[in-house]
Amino acid sequence: MSVAERPIVFVCGGERMLGILHAPDRPTSIGVVIVVGGPQYRVGSHRQYVILARALSESGVAVLRFDCRGMGDSEGRFRGFEHIGDDIRAAIDAFLAEQPSVSRVVLWGLCDSASAAMYYGGGDGRVAGMVLANPWARTEAGFARAHLRHYYLDRLLSRDFWRGIVRGEYKAGASLASFGAMLRSAFGAAKPADAPRPPAGEEMVSLAELGLGDPGLPDRMRRGLEAFGGPILFLLSGNDLTAREFEDMWKDSRAWRSAMGRAGVTIHPMPEADHTWSTRAHLDEATGLIRDWIGRL
Repeated sequence: MSVAERPIVFVCGGERMLGILHAPDRPTSIGVVIVVGGPQYRVGSHRQYVILARALSESGVAVLRFDCRGMGDSEGRFRGFEHIGDDIRAAIDAFLAEQPSVSRVVLWGLCDSASAAMYYGGGDGRVAGMVLANPWARTEAGFARAHLRHYYLDRLLSRDFWRGIVRGEYKAGASLASFGAMLRSAFGAAKPADAPRPPAGEEMVSLAELGLGDPGLPDRMRRGLEAFGGPILFLLSGNDLTAREFEDMWKDSRAWRSAMGRAGVTIHPMPEADHTWSTRAHLDEATGLIRDWIGRL
């Protein structure tokens, strides 16, 4: 199938945004809008979004990947992933105007752009479905619990760790201080004023100090998810703490379990994959899953 790949410029809030359109000569009625998250632009880590868009468009699915305002080549100021709904709407408007044979879209999001898609999807009837990979549900307590479950437990069961302790390769005091800080964050205990500090380079930085870890984030994400009644494909990497934190969060919440258990929600684990599917085998696997899922809409 012949595919044209070209830039488009569109406007949101008086500011110009840049997208790359992948337009097959005979597109299906459902296209894909790639919502980019994190401190990156429309290409993605290791050209992830370029590869994904080209693979989907070669199978007949038109794709738009774009820079939110304040990112990449788009004008303006980046407002944070919880405030890019207008950017997504402008991108969908431009996409459908450029591809009149496309009537509905699937929103694709990774990490915090998956969370942004959750906020947006229920408010736009043109959204036929969402593919959400390793959603960002970061809270300080959740991050600490994920570390305890998926990092510290693995270390305690590791022969190499205990061999390093016996050989004096690890500083037991620093390790215990870091472990204690995680316990306090995980279970809400206040940090003592005279708590020992780990050596330089091993400090645990408070997420609140970074403007992250808002404890209300998971509830806002769930309300957005509940507002969208269409099909959703969750792709969750096994080798990724962000995905593990999201999975722990929804499994520990009755309301979240209800939202994730409704008809139309598919959860597909990728046990060996990392956060961005940095190996070509994992990226190809994910692309195939997405292509097949879209074909069933």
